[in-house]
Amino acid sequence: MKKLNIFILAFLMFFQFSFSTSKIDKELLFSAKKSYESGNYKVALEKLTQYLDNFKNFKKTLLNYSPRVERAYALRGNCHYKLKEFKKAIDDYDKSLRINKEQAIVWHNRGLSYLEMGNILEATNSFKRAISINRQQEKSYYYLGISYEKSGNIEKALSEFKKLISINEMNGNGYMKLINIYISQNKLERAKDLLKISLGKGEKPVSIFKLEDPLFDIFIYGYYEKPSLVNQIMEYLRINNFKKAEKLCREKLEGTSLKTQKEREEVMESLGIVYFSEKKDDLALKELNEALKLNPRNILVLNYLGLTYFRMGNFKKSEECFKRGTEIEKNLISDTMLKFMEKVKQ
Repeated sequence: MKKLNIFILAFLMFFQFSFSTSKIDKELLFSAKKSYESGNYKVALEKLTQYLDNFKNFKKTLLNYSPRVERAYALRGNCHYKLKEFKKAIDDYDKSLRINKEQAIVWHNRGLSYLEMGNILEATNSFKRAISINRQQEKSYYYLGISYEKSGNIEKALSEFKKLISINEMNGNGYMKLINIYISQNKLERAKDLLKISLGKGEKPVSIFKLEDPLFDIFIYGYYEKPSLVNQIMEYLRINNFKKAEKLCREKLEGTSLKTQKEREEVMESLGIVYFSEKKDDLALKELNEALKLNPRNILVLNYLGLTYFRMGNFKKSEECFKRGTEIEKNLISDTMLKFMEKVKQ
């Protein structure tokens, strides 16, 4: 009986220690996530390394196989990717996948790292694996198409971009990649037809042209990051709920919560995108130009301005916007539209 009591006491002490340690580690993990979200990748890396080192003391326990551990490795991989340490990123993604091979987002991020290193074969295989797990994962189709394009297999690239649009007919980047390829093949009529569709000519919905991070974010259990206003708006636009999207922007604009210039810029930008999607071009120009005054280097705003002017037939203004966009940073939308306009002139 005495031995049993000692055993129970020892078990309870171990359980209490494990629980308190787990709580501390959980807070450390969430803190690392917040550092990552705010762009402090080196700080996040240090916290994640500390978190993972703590688990080495529990190798013989089930704690080592916690879902949070696989996500911590994946998030640390994202940190390395952001810091352009692609080999280290792949190493962490592989550690995460050893625990759970069915993580489509981790396979995708692994593919991006190989793509950055120029290893097209491994990149292609990683994107394929991601798609086999989640056939609705749009980014993986997009970057699989880019992998094929880089390897010179244009037909397979076209196939992946077409699959992307079949999954989401509002994916503007998918249209732009197809248009880009058709321009390079001198198939200008096909490029024109796709551009008309993507800009909302006829009954088709207007495409969403959004510059986004190629990486997938890593969800950490128990920590929720509120999506940005632009992302919330994009979700409403995807389902053609223009009224809800506009109402959300108006509430923000008329409220008293806009404390910074950045917040005001985001509201103007979002409202401009909503009006563009509703084909209210004059209103779109008004809001987008207001956003641009607040931040003249906002590439997303410049692209939407360029597309709005293009749809209105003001090609000179449109070209100016796209040129300004490429001067700030080379990007798919500005680059494709400038190529298209140059071809039309010829």
